[in-house]
Amino acid sequence: MQPRNTDMATLSLILALPLTFLLGATPPSDAADKARDDLARRLRVDPTTVTLVSESPVTWTDGALGLHRPGELVTKALVAGTLITLHARNTDWIYTSGGNAIRFGGPRVEDASLLYLQQIDGEPNLNGNLVQVSLAGHNPRVLIPAVTEYAAFADGSILATRRTSRSGFDLLCLRPGTGEALRLGGALAYGAMAMDDQGRHWAAVQKTMLGSGWSVALGEVGGQVRSVDLPDGKVVRILWLEGSLRVQLESGWLELADGWQKTGAPFVPADHEFVLNKSQSLDARTETVDGKPVTKVAVVWFTGQEDPIAEVPGLELERCELIAGRWMLLTGVRAGEGVAVVVDVATGLVMPALQGDCQSVHGCRRSPAALLMI
Repeated sequence: MQPRNTDMATLSLILALPLTFLLGATPPSDAADKARDDLARRLRVDPTTVTLVSESPVTWTDGALGLHRPGELVTKALVAGTLITLHARNTDWIYTSGGNAIRFGGPRVEDASLLYLQQIDGEPNLNGNLVQVSLAGHNPRVLIPAVTEYAAFADGSILATRRTSRSGFDLLCLRPGTGEALRLGGALAYGAMAMDDQGRHWAAVQKTMLGSGWSVALGEVGGQVRSVDLPDGKVVRILWLEGSLRVQLESGWLELADGWQKTGAPFVPADHEFVLNKSQSLDARTETVDGKPVTKVAVVWFTGQEDPIAEVPGLELERCELIAGRWMLLTGVRAGEGVAVVVDVATGLVMPALQGDCQSVHGCRRSPAALLMI
């Protein structure tokens, strides 16, 4: 039996209603709409392609709205607002709101963050705090206090040195999921450091005392430490490769087996070139445009053709680094001040992350817990 015309009209009306009305869900707030439009602008996409994942009420403890920046001065009053998660370009993005303001929190990722050394005023040994922030430069927290130098590795482990006197350093290791760094040893001086991909074996170039030569200290984290003397020559770098330790001297590469053995050079990408596949690589460089510096990031094909990804006006590039295969960290100088900028290779999004009192900025696997808790 055919439905009556009135029934067909009712059905058409129901189908035309928004899904949120049919399910009884609360429609997006004005803050969520503003966040959606802001993200669409940043990613250069149609706002209709940005979807709302969640919006939760939060009372923020201050005017930073849950997204503190290093050194930022904010009001201390409680602020009623929301935590907003949006989805676009295969990624979840964080926003927070309070009052009439919204703040961009960057991507919600668990495998990438930034590390830097923050100066400690009056520190007698000139150490700095090792601080971790999100890729967008939010929610700083001190990982290891009083650090001289550090290196971060693929599994999220960190090796660091701490000056303890004018003639001594401690070597420290912080592993993912642990709250306190473990002391591995001490020496007169340390050089290059390395950790294997599993975060089990470490190595560090060291000078144990005045007048001694350079050697390599190595072992398992928390296990026995042994020392192997190095041949004469400046150490360029050390690394673990397929379970063995390699050392690069100015004269060539050595592998630690039954003593040091000469070996061929492993593949190590250049600082400003990152191979994506057989046909493409990433490149970042500073050019002069209308008399001003502009740092450009592009995909370079094997034919030499370039596909632009992003531009950072005013940035004079000093070094770059690829984090978790997607986020390119650019560090350099802009307007006479040190800065760190993160470029999303997948979307071309540029996120100014750090500026001012930040030294030795590097990428690290794992995001700071503070970001994940907001």
